[in-house]
Amino acid sequence: MPHVLQIVRDATVTALTGLPTTGTHVYVQEPYPWQADQLPALIVTTSADPVVEQLDVPVVLRWDVAVNVTAIVKGTGDLMALLDQITTELQAAYCALATIGGRSVEVVPLSFEPAIVSGDGDQPVARRSVSFVVRSFFTLATSPDTLLD
Repeated sequence: MPHVLQIVRDATVTALTGLPTTGTHVYVQEPYPWQADQLPALIVTTSADPVVEQLDVPVVLRWDVAVNVTAIVKGTGDLMALLDQITTELQAAYCALATIGGRSVEVVPLSFEPAIVSGDGDQPVARRSVSFVVRSFFTLATSPDTLLD
């Protein structure tokens, strides 16, 4: 089984694939160079600061996984409205997620960053990052790839 970060990342990709605006354009790393048919898109990354729950040997860790989703759009139209639409779709879909890896979870939005627009290239590209926390997973420190009940 993969590391807990990958378990959450894979579940996030599944939950966000098929949204009306971004469709199947959900990635775990940014393609380079971007192709026109890959946008609009979402990039999913995960991180965590595990917390010691039990000091027994082996140590039990609690993982509240931080998930960052970056929406990327390109064009000459109203990119802010498009980013807002994507943000609405991804928040609704992701916050509805109730289980990951067979465990009950809570998905809580943390931050919605302002859009960043780049004028590089043939058309403007806009990005917005949205952060969530997925609570809570437990593993042994010696087995970060095995979720505990």
